[in-house]
Amino acid sequence: MASVMPFDNAVIDGTAVPASTFIAGSGEYREEGVDVAVTTADGRIHRERQAVLRRARFRVRGNLAASLESGVGPTVPVSLKLGANAIAAFSGLVTARYLAGKRETRVEIRGDAEG
Repeated sequence: MASVMPFDNAVIDGTAVPASTFIAGSGEYREEGVDVAVTTADGRIHRERQAVLRRARFRVRGNLAASLESGVGPTVPVSLKLGANAIAAFSGLVTARYLAGKRETRVEIRGDAEG
């Protein structure tokens, strides 16, 4: 089962996204484990964590797509906070899409698998 945590401000590759630009309640950070089960000769089942996947998404007011998009290539540093409390810091690929009709930018971050 994934851990889900809210956040309301972020720093993406040095670009601060303050809480004042967030659409309330849209910041969601997830950590999911990639697990395997191994049965040994004695009949015991052992569960092993192979990797941890990190994902985040949020919406902000205005067109921030160009300044937040990481593009194809190396990952960028990402830091997520809820108020002043750190939620997560990791590297990831950032995709941002501006929706002109709603005047908001939707941001999705896929973190590197750690394991």
